Formats: sequence, structure tokens, C-alpha cells
Amino acid sequence: MEDRCEAISVVGFIQQLAVNYVAHGYWHYVTGHVPTEKDPRKLDAKLVHKYGLAVSTWTRARRKRRGIANLQYIRHEKFFVILATAGEHPSFFRDEARSLRDARKSPICYGGYAVSYRGGHAHVRIEQGELNRLRAHFLDRAIHRRPDAIANELRALPYVGYAPIRTQLYGLYLAINKRRQQMGYAPVPHGTLNFERLIVFPFGAPARAESAGLANAAPFVQGSPTQGVVTRPDLVAAPYVPFHGSAPTESHTGSPCQEGSMGCTSPAFVPLHSAPALGVRRLLFDEEAANPKQQQGGCNHDPK
Repeated sequence: MEDRCEAISVVGFIQQLAVNYVAHGYWHYVTGHVPTEKDPRKLDAKLVHKYGLAVSTWTRARRKRRGIANLQYIRHEKFFVILATAGEHPSFFRDEARSLRDARKSPICYGGYAVSYRGGHAHVRIEQGELNRLRAHFLDRAIHRRPDAIANELRALPYVGYAPIRTQLYGLYLAINKRRQQMGYAPVPHGTLNFERLIVFPFGAPARAESAGLANAAPFVQGSPTQGVVTRPDLVAAPYVPFHGSAPTESHTGSPCQEGSMGCTSPAFVPLHSAPALGVRRLLFDEEAANPKQQQGGCNHDPK
């Protein structure tokens, strides 16, 4: 079977976790970090063998009908998650009883994101601690920087445009302009936020990508109109499809703030867990026919 354990990016990791796992009933989970001295791929092989993860979709369907829990495992760099559906399992729930959590109650937090299950669907938000830090940063900038400098920083934010994240960022935008209005400053222009969402191959392009016409897929584009375009070879995406006939929209990399109204400069906001800025609409052609429907989610605390 094709290796589907190691995600090649934070964006792909969160997408796979939310859209293909949590949204399909994989609510029980444990998280962990691979020790520095160990080879992550050896741990992958050990867990796949221990819990019998290398099985087909049909085997998983038969297990589900018999009331047996199915498991999934995914890792990005040193961080990994093992997820399980409801049901019986000969060893997982017993072995991991002390660390086991439920995504309906305790979100999975990684890379500045929080993935949970709410209201019948997966829910992806900016993790609350990261959001608080983001808010404090921008409210301080609101009265010390020009609107164009603040707009550049907002465009550079690296969070994928899931619906709850769009709500969080728009609330931040309103708070910035409220602070500026109180001081009698011009507002940050409307339309500053980039709400585009890129859909990627979480584990890299599948083996059949070339035969499906994806070998010459346009690379992921990142950059700003003033700084030029930078390709990201670590993210593999299908060819873009224009939205309502429009051209693909460039996303923006982080850049230092321009000189502020107070006559000084300082670096842009840098997330604690950096993830690529996203901004091109694309279609996903995945081997597992992953559902590209936009999901929603969120969290209020970071699980231990």
C-alpha cells in the first residue's frame, strides 16, 4: 500500500486530519512526539504493524459493520496523532486509556490550529492561545502603524481560510479598525484579508498523478505583487480552476512592517507555529477521492 502516514506540510496535516479523519468519525485520539534521537519512519512502521493500520477501505468497512473500531495514524515531522472510531479494539483503548481524548470535547491542537468535531462536522480554528497572541500584536500595531503597513501584515498571515478562521480574522480586523477609530486614525482598507483556501495532497502527489494529467500541475504560488513569486515545492497541489472565471490569486509571504506613523519599523507578526500562507483556489484529485468540502471547527484550550 502507498505510504499515507507522513504529511509533507502543516497545511496537508490539518486538512487530512479534519476532512478525512475527524469528519468521518475518528474522534478518539492520542498525540505524541517522536524523540529527537529516533527515526520517525521506524516509529511509523512500528505503529502501523502494532495496530494493523495497513488495510484496505473494504476491510475498514467490514470492521465498522461488525462494531470493531478502525484506526488511523498521521505524522508531521516529530508530531503524530493516532485516531480511532467508536467500537471495540483488542489493544488500542486499553493501551492508551490514560492519554485518550475525544475530539468532540478536547480539540487536537498543532501548528497554530485546533481541530475538533462540533455540530455534526469537523471544526478548524486558530488555536486560542495563538489567537490571543495575534490579537495583542495587532491591537498594539493599530495605533502605531499606517493602515497600509497593517494591511500588509494581515495579508501575510499564514492561516488557511476555513470558515471559523475567516470569522476569527474578520473579528480581528474589526477590532483593529475600532481601535484606530478611537484614536481618530484612518481605517485599514476593507478587503485586506485573504480568505482563499488551497487544497493540497497531504502526502505528496499520488503515484497515478502523471497518468491523470497532474504531472505538469502549476506549482503552489506564494509571494506578493511587489516581491515577486516564490514557488513552494514542498506543497503539491492539483492544477488550479478559476473561480467564476477569475485568475488565481497570489498569497503573501511575511514581510517586515513598513515605516509606521510613529517613524519606526519593526518585524511583522510571526506565528508560534508557522504554516505556509495560502491563497490560490485549486481542485483536489486524490486517490481516495477525499471530500474537498470546506469544514469548520475550533478549540478553547491546548490538550496536554
